[in-house]
Amino acid sequence: MKKVPTGVVGLDRMFSGGFPENSAIIVAGGPGSGKTILSIQFLMRGVMDGEDGIFLSLGESKERIQRNIETFGWDLNQITFINPVEHTPRREPGPRLDAVLGTGSQKKELVTETDVIINLPSVTRLISSALKPSTRRIALDSLSTLKMFYGDEVKKRRMLFRLMEFLIESGCTCLLTSETTEDTPSLENYISDGVLKMHTFIESGRKRRAIEIQKMRGTGFDEDMRPLKITNSGIEVYNEELFTEGPTT
Repeated sequence: MKKVPTGVVGLDRMFSGGFPENSAIIVAGGPGSGKTILSIQFLMRGVMDGEDGIFLSLGESKERIQRNIETFGWDLNQITFINPVEHTPRREPGPRLDAVLGTGSQKKELVTETDVIINLPSVTRLISSALKPSTRRIALDSLSTLKMFYGDEVKKRRMLFRLMEFLIESGCTCLLTSETTEDTPSLENYISDGVLKMHTFIESGRKRRAIEIQKMRGTGFDEDMRPLKITNSGIEVYNEELFTEGPTT
């Protein structure tokens, strides 16, 4: 099985070479755990190999994310950045959009988040329109936002299955971030190829981070939780160290 470098040396070692090619992997964790950073670091590793990558943000703008990653020396102009709000002209009449990409007469106006309804057809159309022959990596941030537009559990399940099918058919290796603070696995954990869990612990007023591979189809992997740090060059995983809760020396 061909492996795709993750962009993090220690994480590559946990996967014995990287993510399995053409897989869809959930990156789960709470706010501030490093999910977005890891996703962009993954895409930037592809840039080093001459690959194109797509980052679909269902939340923050390109300018805001760029400010947050400048310390790492990354430039979002090196990848294809998509934000539905920034890519959608308002459709007249009416203040709301039935889909991110509409048809018919359109008037170019500033579109706010409340004017855009994000759904699976709009997301897949945006990604499809950005795909190039050299595109090998896709990151979607975040799956939790997309799920908010599908309140019915049956529709949510159907959407997730179709999204995973679309991503696999793209031929790309894909990361999808998911907001979670509980231990109960989300539905996407079951239907994805793999699950990375990014943990954050507060001990004696000190924040400690760790990463864990909870699932990965088709390959062996390191099942131990490993320490993680966010440094000036991005995420670093210390795969030779075991993460243990409790006071550190």
